[in-house]
Amino acid sequence: ILAGDQQLAASTLHFPAQSKSAMDGGSSFQAFTAAAAMEMEEYLNWKKNAPVLYDLVVSHPLEWPSLTVQWLPSGSSASARSHRLVLGTHASDDSPNHLMLVDAVLPLPPRLAAAAAAEGRAVPAPSVSIGRSASHQGEVNRARCMPQRPYTVATKTCVDEVHVYHLGEDGDKGGADAVLRGHGAEGYGLAWSAMKEGFLLSGSYDKKICLWDLKAGNGAPVLDAQQVFEAHEDVVEDVAWHLKDENLFGSVGDDCKFMMWDLRTNKPEQSMVAHQKE
Repeated sequence: ILAGDQQLAASTLHFPAQSKSAMDGGSSFQAFTAAAAMEMEEYLNWKKNAPVLYDLVVSHPLEWPSLTVQWLPSGSSASARSHRLVLGTHASDDSPNHLMLVDAVLPLPPRLAAAAAAEGRAVPAPSVSIGRSASHQGEVNRARCMPQRPYTVATKTCVDEVHVYHLGEDGDKGGADAVLRGHGAEGYGLAWSAMKEGFLLSGSYDKKICLWDLKAGNGAPVLDAQQVFEAHEDVVEDVAWHLKDENLFGSVGDDCKFMMWDLRTNKPEQSMVAHQKE
């Protein structure tokens, strides 16, 4: 989902509250406007080359940037046109944040579009709209839907908690359905198990990996980590489950290490230096 022309132009020329002091000085203001002009030039260059870069571009203006996006499962039909995505806002300090469920209508494949036109059937134009939203505590660093229950969404917040939302109901929600605790800092790593329903991994700036079992929690509004894995010497940037073994998962950190873990132990089965720099 890409910001539309009007919205991007507005955001490019928008002066955020924290930049007010910079506007008081002439040189600072000139530097700010020069950066805005460069950003606009880059956007125009991208727009010119977009037809070469992408098969399809559907624009939709967002009020705030989103640091995360994920497609929800849409079935096995190759001709499916209606899709859903999860987004989260990264608003300014004095504005509320939201977790959003987005409805996207994509065009039919050329063969099916030609058949519809030949039969005189009307085909709705591609569109993107915000279907549902839920209030979120601070910025949404990352949002991931549970594979077995796509409308159950976990989020990494700008604090040390992981929040869980059930977005299956109509209308907007007032807040999280569950708060998961165990970390001491915010982060970005987040992964649901595709093989064990309700198993959720999280990695954060506190160098820890936390595991929760939401099924065992029986709907409790607050749930402490079932297991905490510690071996990284710096920020744990991401975590991912093994695709064939339900007990294995991997993690990567700013210590440049990749580690493979087994749920049945509390130490990494393998640890290697994967990079020279973060």
